[in-house]
Amino acid sequence: GYAAWVNGGYSLAEDQFKLATSVNPRLTYPYFLLAGFYVSRQGKVGDGNAMIDLAVARYDQVLSIDKKNVKAYTRKCAAYFNMGSNDDALTSCKSATSLDPQYTEAWKWQGQVWYNKRDYEDAILAFEKCQKQENEAVSAGAIKSTDRLPECWYLLGLAHYLLGDCQKAYPIFNEVLSFTDNEQAIRLTRQGINGCASKQPNFVTPTLIPTRTPLPEPIR
Repeated sequence: GYAAWVNGGYSLAEDQFKLATSVNPRLTYPYFLLAGFYVSRQGKVGDGNAMIDLAVARYDQVLSIDKKNVKAYTRKCAAYFNMGSNDDALTSCKSATSLDPQYTEAWKWQGQVWYNKRDYEDAILAFEKCQKQENEAVSAGAIKSTDRLPECWYLLGLAHYLLGDCQKAYPIFNEVLSFTDNEQAIRLTRQGINGCASKQPNFVTPTLIPTRTPLPEPIR
């Protein structure tokens, strides 16, 4: 199913993933694969939200097997977020962070939902928890510094900027530019920096760390 998906055989991929869920209906990972497939098809087949509805139904199947599956709640939150259903997304993200406060991805999505709802104060709290856990994971050697979730930095900085606190925003913008090569993160971070510069022209900005440049692949 995955091979068909990668090679553009979408009907075959869907059939194979469905078959996988029927072989042993108590295994959860085939439902995640099928749901991920539906999310990837959002907006490409008919009504985009119909694909998200199918994905959410698969996450609900996982939760019918394991009602404490934090990953399912988190992915369900992300799916609702992507279709613009912020209230449903928030409910799912809160379930995830309540079940496992150490599940960093759930805090990231919860912050994004609060940010979309323009509740920047709650977004800041969620992103700060995400940041703290990501930095602890780096210190423990669980992830590389460059693998941190940039959303927990640039959206945190933008939330401070939108609340008029560029003094807190600048160091966060500076830090995210030091480790990410995500184009959206870089673009929105620089927009935040420019916004702060226009709002507070007399504020002395810190010297920005250059954006990390990925090394080219070696010639073989």
